[in-house]
Amino acid sequence: MHLPRAVRFAPRTLQHLPQERREDSGGCSEAQTPNYIDPTLLQLEQVAAHREIKTYALIQPHFATISPLLISSKPTAPAILAAALDCFHQSHESLLRITREYTLPTIVAQEQKQMLVQVAAASAQTVPVMLTHGPSAAAVLAYLFMRPDGETTNRGLKFFIDEVNSLGNNLRLGQVLGSVKVPLVYKLALELGDEDPVVSAQAERALKSVQRYSEGLTSKSKVELGTILKDSIVGILSHMNRGLNESSTHRPLRDKQRIIRSLEAVTLRVGPAIAGFSPQIMATLQSALEVKGLRGVTISAFKSFIESLKFAEIGPFIGPTTATFVRLWPEFTPEERQVAGKMIDYIVQNLDGLSRFVQEIADLSNIPELSNANAALVEIRKGWSFNKKSRYLQERIASENDVVTLQALKELKALMASNRPRLQELAAGDTFNKTVGSLVKHLFDAAVRDGPENRQIRNMSFECIGILGALDPDRFELPPANPPFIVLQNFADHEESIKFALHLIENLLIGAYRSTNDTKHQEFLAYAIQELLSFCGFTADLVLPSSSSKAKVDQLTRDRWNSLPKNVLETCGPLLGGSFSFKEKNMPREAEYPIYSSTSSYRDWIRIFANDLILKLQGQAVKRIFGAFPPVLHLEDIAVARHLLPHLVLNALISGNEADRDRVRIEMETVLTDQVSPTHQLSENSRILSAQTVFDLMDHLSRWITLARKRQQENKSRSKKVKGKSTVEKDFEAALLNVEGILQDIPHILVGQAALTCKAYARSLLNFESHIVAQRAQKDNVGDEKLQEYYENLHECYADLDEPDGMEGISTKIISPSVLHQIREHESTGRWTSAQSCWEVKLQQKPDEPSNHVGLLRCLRNLGHYDSMRTHIIGILHSRGDETDWDRILAPFNIEASLFIGDWEAVEDALRIPDIEGAEVSFGKVISAMKEGNAEQLSQAFFEAREQLGGPIVAAGKESYRRVYDSVIHLHILQELEAIHIARDLQPEVLSPQLIKSLNLRLASTSPSFRAREPILNMRRTALRIGVTESARDEIAELWLETSKIARKAGHSQTAYSAILQARDLNAEFVFLQSAKLLMATDQPYKALQDLDNALRSKIPPNFGREDFVDRPSQPIANHPSPQQASLRRARWMVEAGRLDYNEAVYMYSEAAKLAPDWESPHYYLGRYCDEQYKSLGQTLAKRELTFMQPTVKHFATALTHGTKFIYQAMPRMLTLWLEFGENPRDYDIWRCFDSINRAVHRSIKDLPPYQWLTVLPQLVSRILHPNGKVSERLKSILLKVLQHYPHHGFWAMASGAKSNGSKRSAANMDVFEKAKKGDRNGTDTPRLIDQGLRLVDELLALCNHHITKTDSLSLKKIFPRLADSIPDELYIPLQSSLTVSLPSDASHFATHKPFPDRLVSFKSFDDTIVIMTSLQRPRKITVWGSDGRQYSFLCKPKDDLRKDARLMEFNSMIIKLLKKDGDARNRRLDIRTYAVVPLNEDCGLIEWVPHVVVLRGILNKSYQARGIAPWGPELKRVFDTIRDDPRKTGDRFINEVLKNYPPVFHEWFLENFPEPSAWLRARLAYSRTAAVISMVGFVLGLGDRHCENILLDGTTGDTVHVDFNCLFDRGRTFDVAEQVPFRLTHNIIDGMGVSGIEGVYRRAAEITLRILRDNKDSLMSVLETFMHDPLVEWVPSVSKRVESRLFDSPAGRRLTSDHIKSKAKTSLTPISNKLSGLQVTSAPSSLGAKEVGVGEQVERLIREARDPKNLGSMYVGW
Repeated sequence: MHLPRAVRFAPRTLQHLPQERREDSGGCSEAQTPNYIDPTLLQLEQVAAHREIKTYALIQPHFATISPLLISSKPTAPAILAAALDCFHQSHESLLRITREYTLPTIVAQEQKQMLVQVAAASAQTVPVMLTHGPSAAAVLAYLFMRPDGETTNRGLKFFIDEVNSLGNNLRLGQVLGSVKVPLVYKLALELGDEDPVVSAQAERALKSVQRYSEGLTSKSKVELGTILKDSIVGILSHMNRGLNESSTHRPLRDKQRIIRSLEAVTLRVGPAIAGFSPQIMATLQSALEVKGLRGVTISAFKSFIESLKFAEIGPFIGPTTATFVRLWPEFTPEERQVAGKMIDYIVQNLDGLSRFVQEIADLSNIPELSNANAALVEIRKGWSFNKKSRYLQERIASENDVVTLQALKELKALMASNRPRLQELAAGDTFNKTVGSLVKHLFDAAVRDGPENRQIRNMSFECIGILGALDPDRFELPPANPPFIVLQNFADHEESIKFALHLIENLLIGAYRSTNDTKHQEFLAYAIQELLSFCGFTADLVLPSSSSKAKVDQLTRDRWNSLPKNVLETCGPLLGGSFSFKEKNMPREAEYPIYSSTSSYRDWIRIFANDLILKLQGQAVKRIFGAFPPVLHLEDIAVARHLLPHLVLNALISGNEADRDRVRIEMETVLTDQVSPTHQLSENSRILSAQTVFDLMDHLSRWITLARKRQQENKSRSKKVKGKSTVEKDFEAALLNVEGILQDIPHILVGQAALTCKAYARSLLNFESHIVAQRAQKDNVGDEKLQEYYENLHECYADLDEPDGMEGISTKIISPSVLHQIREHESTGRWTSAQSCWEVKLQQKPDEPSNHVGLLRCLRNLGHYDSMRTHIIGILHSRGDETDWDRILAPFNIEASLFIGDWEAVEDALRIPDIEGAEVSFGKVISAMKEGNAEQLSQAFFEAREQLGGPIVAAGKESYRRVYDSVIHLHILQELEAIHIARDLQPEVLSPQLIKSLNLRLASTSPSFRAREPILNMRRTALRIGVTESARDEIAELWLETSKIARKAGHSQTAYSAILQARDLNAEFVFLQSAKLLMATDQPYKALQDLDNALRSKIPPNFGREDFVDRPSQPIANHPSPQQASLRRARWMVEAGRLDYNEAVYMYSEAAKLAPDWESPHYYLGRYCDEQYKSLGQTLAKRELTFMQPTVKHFATALTHGTKFIYQAMPRMLTLWLEFGENPRDYDIWRCFDSINRAVHRSIKDLPPYQWLTVLPQLVSRILHPNGKVSERLKSILLKVLQHYPHHGFWAMASGAKSNGSKRSAANMDVFEKAKKGDRNGTDTPRLIDQGLRLVDELLALCNHHITKTDSLSLKKIFPRLADSIPDELYIPLQSSLTVSLPSDASHFATHKPFPDRLVSFKSFDDTIVIMTSLQRPRKITVWGSDGRQYSFLCKPKDDLRKDARLMEFNSMIIKLLKKDGDARNRRLDIRTYAVVPLNEDCGLIEWVPHVVVLRGILNKSYQARGIAPWGPELKRVFDTIRDDPRKTGDRFINEVLKNYPPVFHEWFLENFPEPSAWLRARLAYSRTAAVISMVGFVLGLGDRHCENILLDGTTGDTVHVDFNCLFDRGRTFDVAEQVPFRLTHNIIDGMGVSGIEGVYRRAAEITLRILRDNKDSLMSVLETFMHDPLVEWVPSVSKRVESRLFDSPAGRRLTSDHIKSKAKTSLTPISNKLSGLQVTSAPSSLGAKEVGVGEQVERLIREARDPKNLGSMYVGW
């Protein structure tokens, strides 16, 4: 008799019981129990007791072996069965029922009818029903088909089918086989993996027999085993996974090994066709690899699986496979390693066929056994740059597979650690490389993901973030996130519903399905995908090859299927057809609301909430979509629940009744209320996550409302043409009212308070402001005195957001500031002594309040008074009772103070306090472990610290890098502590200079604020105190000096002074310099100069030279106190104080230059001093003035050869002097001076890197017709040099000159082009590029000049075929981003710097459609396809001289660079939006199309129309027709007759367009600040005509974008109705800035901008002077084109025209100079005075002028 395989593995004792009974029991009666049974059962009970399980649980895994023997023993040995039943605590009937799957095969094979009836009776079923039940039937049939001979099988099958039909059924065997095919095939597939080849061969025959019987084939019919298995593979895998997932108490390890072997056997027999099921198989094998006892068979199965696939099919799995093997390699046995190694060798040896996936193979360098494979990989990857490696690793980090992500993070860590210089290059300068933003995004995404490996992934992400450093958030941008999917039509639109289903498949389910190692989870995901595919109309016919199948699928469905990504198609293909099903055993009941009150965790709450909403769904489409998810939610898949809940809530609000909406509202309010007043017993983390989920729901609803309003507007526009509203439109409006009603019913105050509790400050700010606005809008006009509480809330929010400008603005609204308000003000501005006094007042009022003591300690810490901190802490601990947990509250401060003074014992005592938290605690544990030196303890301390300090990133990291910047700083510090520890271990006696250099470069890339940098410096000092060496003491002193510097710059003078005292105590060499700077900053210039001079006399004796000292090797001179710096500072201060005559000043500057001949600063300041002397003498070119010009140019040129720090000051001025002086060298002295200057410029042409000339390219091009032949030739040589090195940028700068209407200008530019074509030596193909570019310009001019009839579009290919054919495939598209030159971050990269990325976007083709705009000149909008696959649009403007706009863009570009160099401006992200303006000649040009912008007028009109207010009407016309008649009444009439009827509405646009609070705040700050910048720039330039159509708003950022710069130089004041304001600052413009209006953010940005403009007056004026030399239409004498041409072509005419232009230009530029000098205070010429006013006063007077109702009422009506 052939027993089941399991019998051979049964426990020996149990297996032999029946045999022993037959041999020894004799005639023992049923009631008697043989003596040998008792010890056996006792032994079983003892084993079970030892394992702490019941005897039944011990035996259950072996039922397959035991039960047939026990059941068959009843007739012959009833006592054994009775004893077993007693031992198992089971009745005979229950044992029959439980074990029937194992007993029926034998019963049927032996044709035991009586026993069959007994089992059926015990199962409460008839015999036919029992035999056709899935598992039982499969077990019986598998047993019969596995009989070794056909006769036994046939006899058994006949008995089986007879019994099935015993009650009159008429079933055929094929029908029964078909009904249980999947479980039957699975049973037989298990036998395929048997180690006995005889059994395996029998299983193959059995499978074929089953197929023949099922299809009614003869025994000779050929059937393919692979096809049989493939057809049932999904079911087979499902059964296998269930078996593998069973606990070891239910399924022994040997059975699981058998399952894996059978999977390998199935894989081999199915062959390449198995590829379609790869994700399921990979999940099964990866899951099995985690079990040690299964690894051997699993690795073998892996190998077979990989080798059975084609190379193209292996590709997607080599990443997960190699990552898994690398991770588990240390745990593999030698045998397992051998097999795994062979498989990896197989992959690597066939990399030619896997070239697309080579980047996905895990790093093998740490595995000696894989050295050959690693060598092959290294060879392939050796040419990869850091950026390329980083990009590939980021792609792997983004994998849904946790193992792949973790391995990629480990490799990224190694890559960054071994490429620190390259990493520091990427994070240097005013703007970081784009790679930085991408890296941060991927690391943050990895840190917040869920998964079985999430703890390791999070920690490794945090470590990588630490290595990258706390990069300044103002110097890089995170890549934008994809907008969330919004179901606008609430599943009423079938197409939209299908798109949503596909969105769920692609973005939610596929990644999880392919990556999960949980096979049960994968089955439920497969079921969800399968149901969604069915909803989309996708069937198996899509993937079947037959033509009849193709005919069954409509083309739209097929196109939709084919549009899916390849990985989605590969995964979804096998799931078409519906193999998975799900039956809910216990249907969930409706939940009782509020659900939150009855749940114990966040997981429970969100799962129950989502499930209940699914239960209440109405509508077929929505039920089909969401009905697929309960199984996944049952496994508490939080990611899925979080993704679905917003859509479910929205559907409930729209489709549900009033009760449903109330339930949702109550649920949301309950969660929020529990934040404000916690009453529910829930963990803090669960409470915050629940609130965050509610906030997400509110954001989703707000986004839907925004889109719904837009759709409603479109519907209204359409309905104007058709009378009445359709039912759909009415339903849509009702839905909008329902959703809006819910958000309005939740009180703003509740949301604001809850958000404040959760530290969601932007949301809190939004809601408190909304409440204030609502209160103000009430009829009784609530005044500020009744809103003080809410203003204090706003002040607190701004303080926590670290937004001091916002605090300053709100402070103007607060009538009587509280003590806490004053504390926030003092702390935000670094006035720690004042804050300390306030806290002391609070302590006097409430001495037992812990928060008051914490506030005082915080002040003492920031003042550096650590001894006082310790004294205060000790006093509290001795004087206070035990009612407050003082030890725990004060522990962080105690630890920090003890670390500072080196009291290690106190640190250890504090760390032993239970339940202490905070960054200080984490750092204390790490520092303590560093001191102990135990490697394992230190590693654990770092791990736990990263986990603790990175927590805020997990909570909010994806929302905002800036919001979690403090956490990033902490991770930065941890990495530095580790680096210091490693360096100290390597060199205990000396502090490594390389380490210091690396640390200082890291510091330079952080935010330059005191708040960011001081914690880093403080922890460095603490770490360096461990085992202090002399070099460490020196470095600690330098760190104190750095603290003094950043504190002084932040205005924290008290902290700066404390740091100087610390540095002085450590004998810091150049402490005197920082001390002098602090004295100067605190208005003690005499003392500062005296101290500096005295110190330098002792530090730098006479004849002290450059060779007498060694520079600090870790930093450039400019970044570190040094004799050179001190010497230059003394010279500058003495000059500013007026203490030196010319010769003395030159001597002192020269001495500083001698000390540092390679440093640019002394040369620049000496040149600037000489230039100031020249200017002070009137610039008359008298002999005395000439003595200043030569050194000015010489020293500016020298400065430029050593760096670019002052390039925007030195370069334009140097060129201006050279060009102007060269125009008319009248006598010998002037000629000699010019000759000297000309030679200096000539040397500069040779010495300066070509990219430096790019910064003044427009100035050079505009002067190409210089009257001095030598100057003209020099100019051409500079332009030629630029063209040779940067042909694309040179071409676009000179193209308009080459096509100029003036023949001389055109010839001069063409001459340079021809020389560049002849002298191309760099292999850049410059000749071809220039020729192609000129042809393109010709065709664009033809397009601009083409006569347009009444049409709104043209076909480019039909009307302009030559333009379509003249694509310059190598020429860069003239985008602003491509034309902007970047400069090196410091002088160390000066010579090798690359000003542009390696490959910019070039032309690929033109879109065929030309859109004709409606404005007067009918500009044409064309679209270019770039080499990057993206579209770029341009406006071709005819009959418009764009040179002025181009110059303004260049001017604004310089201002942007100046803003980025200034710390205050950079911290506030002050900016001007620029776009490329490319003149093609004097009449035509290109303007880069600015995407995502909306016109201000359209925004306001829409809001007013929604309120029933007409933007323009007869009444308003009547007012403006007479408002200027009596100037004395103009202001009052404007207020009472205009503003009263037009309330401010602009704030609504921000609420509608940016529904997410963080985006709302960012947008509003960006708007306020960009409005301030353009206001100040516009004032300086005299920019007018700022009506609402010339002001645009960026719908993605909130930035203000101004267009049309035609009205410059105060020309608006010459209009018939003269403009009276310097810029637009109307009530709506102010309304967009929030409740504080122009105060705070706007005013501070305006002051900073104007200060920068005034500080850089010379540079800006040099750029503006190009207007004088590139003649503008309005400055040219009014003559005909023919006369104009003759004027320019004759020397006399040119001279006459030039003089006229210069005269008019200087007249226009003089007011600008006066404004920048602070002499002309406002736009009114009458404000010009003799005395300079301060920046703050000037801004105040400008704001008053812009807001003056009289001025606003005097503007022309269209303004």
